[in-house]
Order: sequence, then C-alpha cells, then structure tokens
Amino acid sequence: MIVYFGLFAWVIIFAAIAQRARNLENKKGRENFAILLIITGMVYVYAIRWGVGTDFYTYKENYEMIGPRTFESVRKSGGEWIFNILVWGIYQLKPNDIIFYNMIMGLIIYTIAIKTIQRSTDKIFLAIMFYMFICYTYAFNGTRQMLAAMLCFSAYPFLEKKKYIPYFIVLFLASKIHITVLVICPFFFLGELPFNNKKLVLCEILIVLFSLYVTKYWDKVMEFLSFLKMDKLVEDYQDITRAYGTKFIRVFVKIPIVAVALWRYPTLKKNDTDGRLNYILNMSIFSVIFTIAGLRIVNLARFSDYFSIYQCLLITRLFKSMNIRQEQVILSTCMVICYILMWVVLLHVDSELLPYKLENGKVFN
Repeated sequence: MIVYFGLFAWVIIFAAIAQRARNLENKKGRENFAILLIITGMVYVYAIRWGVGTDFYTYKENYEMIGPRTFESVRKSGGEWIFNILVWGIYQLKPNDIIFYNMIMGLIIYTIAIKTIQRSTDKIFLAIMFYMFICYTYAFNGTRQMLAAMLCFSAYPFLEKKKYIPYFIVLFLASKIHITVLVICPFFFLGELPFNNKKLVLCEILIVLFSLYVTKYWDKVMEFLSFLKMDKLVEDYQDITRAYGTKFIRVFVKIPIVAVALWRYPTLKKNDTDGRLNYILNMSIFSVIFTIAGLRIVNLARFSDYFSIYQCLLITRLFKSMNIRQEQVILSTCMVICYILMWVVLLHVDSELLPYKLENGKVFN
C-alpha cells in the first residue's frame, strides 16, 4: 500500500502545481511540466507492479506469443488486430521485457487520460485526484479494454461538435483494440439525450432488469454475438459457470456523485457554459447503471469502465456550482472517505488491483 499512497501523494502535489499554473497567466509550460511528472509517476508504478493483476499472466502470455511472429501473421490474427500489432511492435523494440511492455502500455493509457482531462476542465487538481480514486487501477486488470476506453474518452469532443466522421474513425480504431466498443458505442450517442428523457430512463431500467435474468439466457446472448461475428467477445465471456457479481460498495461510492448532481441540476445547468453538462451527467449515470448490472455478473460491470472517467469531470462541475466553501469541503471529504472505505473493504478480495507488490512477491506494508 505504501507504493500506492506514495504515488497518490506525488500526483496530488503536481496536480496542485498544475492547478496553480492554470490559475496564473502565461504559465502553460509549468502546467504541462507538472502534467508530465504526474504521468511519469503513474507509469512508473504501473510498470513496476510486475506480476500483480488478475489478468497479468494472460497479457504476459499474449505478449510472448505475439512478439516472435511475423508482422503479416499478426495483422491477420483476428478482429482486434490493432492491439496485436501494438504488442508486436513493443516486442520488436525490446524483446522479452514485460516491464518495458507495461511501461509503454501505461504511457499510452495515462497520457490519453490525463491530457484529455487537462483539456476538458479548468479544475485540474480535483479531476486528476478523483481519476486516481476512480480509474487509475482499472488498467492493471484490463489493459486492452482501458486502452480502448481512453481512446473513446479522448474523442468525445468530436461528438459534441457533431464531427461524426473523426468520431467514428476513433470508435473503429478502439473496436479493433477491444470488441466491447461495439456493444457500448450506442450509449455514447444516447448520452446526447436529456438525462430525464423517458426512453433513456426506460433503457437504463431495462439494463438492470436484463442483468437479473441474463444468466438464464446467456447461451442466447452468445449465439447473438456469434451471429454478429464477435467471436473474441464470445470466447472471453461465454463461460459464466463460475460467474460472480461485483461488490456492492463499488456502486455505493459511485451513487453519491450522480445523486448530488441530480439534486443540484438546476444550479449546475446555470453554470453549464460549454453545454457539456448533460452528456457528462449521462455518462456518469451509465457508469452507475452498468455497475449495478455487474452485481449479478462481474463482466457486465466492466462495461462501466467506458463511462466511469466522466465522473471525474462531473465532480469538478459540482464544485464549481457550490459557492459556499463549507459545502465543497463536506462533499470532497465524504467522497474521499467513500473511496478509501472501498479500498479497505475490497483489499482482501481484490488485493491484486493495488500496486503493492514487486517482481518477487515482496509486499509493501
């Protein structure tokens, strides 16, 4: 845990420096340098947590299997060929070095995430702090999916500006990294509806109801995905005989953000100078909905990874809508406590989500 909290302190310090630079004129260079140090710290911890993560050995085997192959065979290796080419390319740069592989993957993921956050809000400190709480460890157990998710996240300004061609290009590229993009991409467009649209609310309710009974009809779901030629998705998700749901506390820590935003919506709307509030709110609601769905089958909760990062942006808008300093302190304190509570409760179950081990299993505690 000392590794994680050490990184957290590092990120907080330089996020504060970036925020200070943003508040001053002509300090863009200092802001970008602080952002660079934040990304460097994240990548360093991500890379040195060798052997930690429930999917680590799957990625290690994939890296060792793809790397020695020819480029042509890798290019034709399946629907998610962009990710395979990326893995192949990293292997060519430094063969049989899984730490180097992790470093490059972390660099790509965290650079996209942090730079997009930097461009999306003037409350850099808050957004990056809660990115650490909400999303930082996701890539440990879902490198491929988180890479696809961050690509989708980086492209959302295209959708808001009605630039559909570049947006679809990014979605296509992301789908060739992780096929689940094709499953969740309709929700990116549904997010443009008003958050209280009856059809949208009905869709969200149906997702939850579907999750309650999906185990009975899972074979039908797999047949449908096979019909759509999503063979890799079928391979990854067809066996749910040992399926289990995610822990309720994951929902518990996400609900307050959305609940407070809905409560304060009229005030938030008055401060919505860029017109992005509705979309960010809907994405945050989808994060909650898919996490609730994951209470039955954990795989469904992984769809929430595409939306959770928007809560970091929603939080900054909540703070901007609060003119009373005491309200800001109360909200931030409650949310920090919630996320720390989540770590404590899940530590025994999901301990490998947190980067507290090194190569030989040495534990920092």
